[in-house]
Parts: sequence; structure tokens; C-alpha cells
Amino acid sequence: MKKAFIAAGFIMAMIACKEQSLTPTEDINNHSNAKAGAQTGQGIIVDFQVDANYVITEEVTYHFDKDAAEAYFTNGTVTGPVITTGTGATQPTPAQPAPDPIKNSEIQQQKCTFFNGGQLAGYTYKKTVNGTRGWKWEWTYTVNGALVEPKTAWTSTVTQPGVDPTVPINAYIAGLSMLSSTQHPSKASFSLLSDDGLTNRVQDLKIFVDGVEIAAPANTITNGENFYYATNAGSNGVTSLLTPYEGQWAFTILTTDSFSGNNDPSNAIRAKMDEVVTTLGVGTHSITLTGIVKGNAASAAVPVSVTKTVTINGGCNP
Repeated sequence: MKKAFIAAGFIMAMIACKEQSLTPTEDINNHSNAKAGAQTGQGIIVDFQVDANYVITEEVTYHFDKDAAEAYFTNGTVTGPVITTGTGATQPTPAQPAPDPIKNSEIQQQKCTFFNGGQLAGYTYKKTVNGTRGWKWEWTYTVNGALVEPKTAWTSTVTQPGVDPTVPINAYIAGLSMLSSTQHPSKASFSLLSDDGLTNRVQDLKIFVDGVEIAAPANTITNGENFYYATNAGSNGVTSLLTPYEGQWAFTILTTDSFSGNNDPSNAIRAKMDEVVTTLGVGTHSITLTGIVKGNAASAAVPVSVTKTVTINGGCNP
């Protein structure tokens, strides 16, 4: 997984630290056109990425390369399926789903193992395909971690006294809307456009470093990239509609809801904040993103405020 999306909680880095493409005329996919009696729920995820993965010594500055680190995790055994039988005639087993991308969070959590050397921890996850009349099939996937030498996936440069490391700040914002109606019990949409089909609903983004505003970045709506979804920056409406889809990849959500018209990967839509670059000296710093995801006829506006605390020092701290 080259990129992934923000934790609403605090993440200590070592550093001591979302239907064929929607257009204005595609009312069939617009949740604001839901008929009376339908229920909707919306959640927001912000994937807040502060690349303060530095260890600074008197002689060398080390930086963790999470893209290089991804190569040390490989897909392993797949077991199953475990079949849940429903009613009626036996249904044929569907094709096994493709593995998910390697999770960015798993890579980041083990950066100190990469730094110090050792065995990377693997992990497992499940994927389910639903049939009709209660039938479903569930596979378990295994990801294996390699045994790595010290400083694997860490780059190094000669430390220059008085020169603080450059820290890129990126964010990806997505909103998952679920519509439940008689026709579609669970219809997913990641659209971030207002009811006019043109206006970007992600607005007023600001970045603060140690309480001081340093930027008011713009953002661009993108589509077609798979990303991990888990509500972490606010929700509204009937939030229980989101529950079965929490902790899933966007492509999986679109293909496992009750509406087949949104299965094209281009319907995985999110907003990418323009990158902000700052410098951080040795010590602990608070990085905050604020903004708003404005509502439409089917949902209320959701304010966004996410903070990461990062510490840059001479040792690797998870």
C-alpha cells in the first residue's frame, strides 16, 4: 500500500510520533435524492500523515522510508472459505477475493523493528462474500513479516548541526454515506460533492504546528485509489448503517453493499490536501488539522479536528 487515509486519536511517532464516476446528472447515486422513509448515515475518515520519522544523532540523521519497508511484508496462506449456509438450494462458492493492500498502520507501527533489527510481526484479516438468502463465504488471509537487519528501510545523511529536518504533512479525507431503503438495504457512496454536483464539500482546512497556524491548504478530489476506511473524524445520521463496513477497504465496501451500480473502482472517492512542508527541531511537537466536511440534503456538516504528537530525538520510539 503506497498510500493510505487520519487517525482521530494520538499516534506517537518515533520519532518519541472512498457507482461509475459520479457526475451531476447521476441522481441514482445521490443520497440526497433518497425517498421519504429511507435512512442515511455518514462517517468521515481523515488519514493524517506527518512524516516526522527521524532519528537524529550527533553524526547521522536517519529517516524511515515506509514505501521501501512495504516490500518486507508478503501475502501468505489463505484459508477457507468458511461457509455460512442460508435457506434454499445450495449456492456455488464464489471466486476468492483478491488480497488487500498491506496496511500502512502495520508498517508504521513496526518502524523501530526496522531500525533496531528483528522479526517483523505478521497479521491476519478476513474477507466475506455475501450470497442471497443468508449464504456467505469467509476467507482468512495471512500477511507475513520478514526478519530484517538493523537500519533496514532507513536512509541516512550526515547530520548538520543547526539544520532541522524537513517534515511533509499530508492528509486524505473521505466520507462514507450509507443509504438504507426498501430497494437498497445498504447503498454506499463516497461522493464529496455538494448537491450541485460541482462544489467540493471539504473546506476551510488549516494546519497548526505547536498552536500556530502555518498554512490553509487547498484540496483536490481524486478517485480510483483503494484506501482503508474507518470512521475517525466524526459522523451523523443513523451511524449503525456504517458498522458492517468499518475497517474495510473502499473497493470492498463498494462491491459488498446491496447496490451493484457503484462497483467500479472510480467510485472510491476522497480529497487530497495539498502537501504542507515545515521544519521541526528536536523535541515534542503538536501537529493539528482542522476543517469541515459540509453537508448536503442527506447529511449535516461535520467539523474536523485531528492532532498528532510527534517527537524528534536521538532514539527510535514507537
